[in-house]
Formats: sequence, structure tokens, C-alpha cells
Amino acid sequence: PTCFFKDPKGFGEKPVGNGPYKFVSWDHKKLIKVRKFDGYQGPNKAKNGGIDFKNYTTADAAYSDLRSNNLDWIEQVPTTALTNYKSDLGSRAIDEEYSAVQSIVPAFYTKQFKDIDPKVIQGLSMAIDRDTITKTVLHGSRTPADSYVARGVLGYKAGALKEQVTYDPAKAKALIKEGGGVPGNKISIQYNADQDHKPWVDAVCNSIRKATGVECVGDSKPDFQADLNARDKHQVKSMYRGGWVLDYPVNSNFMRDLYGSKAAGNTSGYANKQFDELANKADKAATLDETVKLYQQAEQVLAKDMPAIPLWFYKVNSGQSNKILGKIPYGQDGDPIFTDVQVKKK
Repeated sequence: PTCFFKDPKGFGEKPVGNGPYKFVSWDHKKLIKVRKFDGYQGPNKAKNGGIDFKNYTTADAAYSDLRSNNLDWIEQVPTTALTNYKSDLGSRAIDEEYSAVQSIVPAFYTKQFKDIDPKVIQGLSMAIDRDTITKTVLHGSRTPADSYVARGVLGYKAGALKEQVTYDPAKAKALIKEGGGVPGNKISIQYNADQDHKPWVDAVCNSIRKATGVECVGDSKPDFQADLNARDKHQVKSMYRGGWVLDYPVNSNFMRDLYGSKAAGNTSGYANKQFDELANKADKAATLDETVKLYQQAEQVLAKDMPAIPLWFYKVNSGQSNKILGKIPYGQDGDPIFTDVQVKKK
């Protein structure tokens, strides 16, 4: 819109879009209001009058409001409530998998990982007891990953990663030794403290420490922006928490966009000529089927290099108020299809 060019900063505070909702107001770190745009001519017209996006300082506070029906939906149930949210909410509880994967990523620009033998990273991966952590610390809210590609995505291949993600303390220790060991015999995992990552980071560290003797600690940043800034500025000390949700449902999105040497999503400094060549060939393939198969070959290059350690696939563990008509519909990216949500009239 022409108003952007007249005042870019002002436009950032009061944007004008072309979607089913129009912007109303933004109270920073507290509330964003959007309302149905009656002039919208697209296929997904809003079936509700608008949305208030409310910010909370803690997930527990948001969950409390949800339970008391003062909130219609939350993005994620806090870890503290995962064991009982289904009994708390009953038919209002939501539990479904979507296409996203969480990992821990070595910063290859650091002295620690610059010339590391991939055997060391494979060993660290095999030192993580995914089954136990997902069942206990994460209360079944995640599924152990067996691929760099999330389930539900074209080209996902079950078991693309096998022994690399299988808990085996003896082999983990042996591989780390064969690879020359972890420089300094200590790693840290950077994460953002404004989301509920600390419990699983601590659990992963405990698993690595117990299995291999390698010291492991969490490195918390106050919020996600500070975490991203450290990644973009190549200030990560050792490893960082990685998470990727599909942009489009093809395996290339989980590989080229993260591990291509010139990809914007590659903030680790990883580069492999063979992977780049396979990805370029795949992108120029005559058919989608051929593209997918070439990327499956490229995934085996990643399986040897271990540019990241996949941990688990995500699930939506959420809830809705009793004011919502039916179940909130979700997209493959784990987000509600807000335009289809309908609320009971008062």
C-alpha cells in the first residue's frame, strides 16, 4: 500500500493487509486485535467476527484462563499440565500430530565443531534416550524422530535415520572416542527461556552426561528474539535448539532450506558440496516424484554428516473453550484455521 512508502515505521505499527481480517490495534506484549474484513473477496472468508491475540508472560497463566473459559484457545498446554490436561478439559482437549521436527544443532563456525568428525555428533545423538524423554518429561506430547523430514510430508521415509537416533550408550561412547572426542568434553544447548524448553534440554543433557561422560548444560536466552539474534550473529557457543515447521509439504523444505550452504535457514555454518549438488539436481528435476527421490538420497548425506541431531516430531497439545462450536480445525503446520473457527453467540 502507498501508506507504507510514506511511513514505513508507522506501517509496521499499524499494517494494512489484503486478507480476511483487518488490523485494529496493537498493545505491545499484551494484545493484538483484528476484525473481520467485510470487503474480502477471497475463498476463506472469516466465519467469525474477529480475533483478540492475547500475550501471556507464562503458559500456566494462559492455561488457567483457558480452563475457566476466559480464553478460547492456547497454542500449547504447559509442561506442568501435560499429565492431566485431557482430564481437566475433557472433550475440549486437543492432541494431534503436525509436520514439524525439533533438533539440536552444532554451530560449525565455532572452534569446537569447525573440524569435528561426524562420528562425534552421531555419538552424541545415540546418547539421547528419546523414548524415555518423550514419555516422561514430555508426557507423550512428542514422538521420537527417525528422519530429518517430518511425518505427513511428501518424501518422508520412516527409518531414514536408524542407529543414529537409537539410544545406545556403549556405542555412543565408542563413536565419540573414535572421532577424537568432544573438544573440552563439554557442550551447551542454547534455547529461549520464554517457552517451555528447559525441562527437555535438562533431560537431554542428563542423558548425554550419563551415557558418555560428556558434560552438558543449558544456555538460556531471555526470549526467542535474543535466541535468533545469537544464531544470526554467529554467537552460539556450542549448540542450539532448532525447530522447523513445514512451509510446504515436500521433503526438500526440511533439507534444502536448512542445510543448503547458502540457505537463509542455515545458521549453523554447515556446508557439504555433495548435498548442494544433489539438492540443485533435485530442484531442476522434470517431475516432483524425481525431486522427492533425489532429496531422499540427499538425506543419506545428512545422515552421515549429522548437521543437526533430530530429537522428536511435534504434536498440538492444546485446548479450546466451551464457547467454540465443534472442534477447532488445524492445518498441517499445527496452526488453527482461524477463519473456520465459529463461536457460540451470547
